[in-house]
Amino acid sequence: MTTTLFTNAHIATGEPGSTAASTLPLQDILVTDGVFTAFGPGLAQQYEAQGGDLAAIEVVDLGGKLVCPPFCDTHLHLDYVFTARKPGAVNESGTLFEGIQRWSETKSDLTVDEIKQRAKIGIKKEMLHGVQLIRSHADVTDPNLTSLKALLELKEELKDTVTLRSSASGRRACTPYEGPHGESGAELVEEGLKMGADCVGGIPHFEQCREFGEHSMHTVVELASKYDKLIDVHCDETDDPNSRYVELLSALAYKAGIGPKVTASPHLFAGIGGQRLLLPPDQAA
Repeated sequence: MTTTLFTNAHIATGEPGSTAASTLPLQDILVTDGVFTAFGPGLAQQYEAQGGDLAAIEVVDLGGKLVCPPFCDTHLHLDYVFTARKPGAVNESGTLFEGIQRWSETKSDLTVDEIKQRAKIGIKKEMLHGVQLIRSHADVTDPNLTSLKALLELKEELKDTVTLRSSASGRRACTPYEGPHGESGAELVEEGLKMGADCVGGIPHFEQCREFGEHSMHTVVELASKYDKLIDVHCDETDDPNSRYVELLSALAYKAGIGPKVTASPHLFAGIGGQRLLLPPDQAA
């Protein structure tokens, strides 16, 4: 058994509305075999009073340094990481849409093991910067759902180290994608949710026309409601001022009563003069 006692830590309260400067008085932290077992002032004295030997454990004086919960990275594509190194995958223009196109053209030979190998490197880099909760999109425009299978396996394998959440998403994942055996994008997203994906994803502004984008938002909300899942949509990720899918997503989520479960990430907009006012549907004129 390995025991470490950290003393004199300022611990962030984590209370709603608090900041990193909102800390408790100096506290001690006892860690046993990598698990937090006690928090509070005077743990050294308590440890000795319970028969423990401070000389036999590691004691680290933090000298008033801040201790806070791990960071959350709520938007990653772990199935994509480091794929730009593949032949033909270089995004010459540096634009979002070419990047998506390059991925679509180079993903056909991916395997579960290969995705997991790359994703583990990415996860390690994240954790070295204090991240311990990751939400990653998984491309399901693949009849074998290779990316999602890889992330779900990693979720189980790494559950004691990092919390991993997945979103069933992808380029034109709802409409009008059709797989080699006639699978629709919506069917693949739904299969992903049945397999265990935590979120429903979509990219409405990347659909072939406005009607398809609107239909995809309806599909996303319907599937999330049916399977009690979160929503994480790439929304209006364009400089087109006419791309207003976040308004539709907001209205549909409000109507379905699932607003707190919905994320538009990333969301960019141009609007009129670079600004757009989005009111809740019950306040809109």
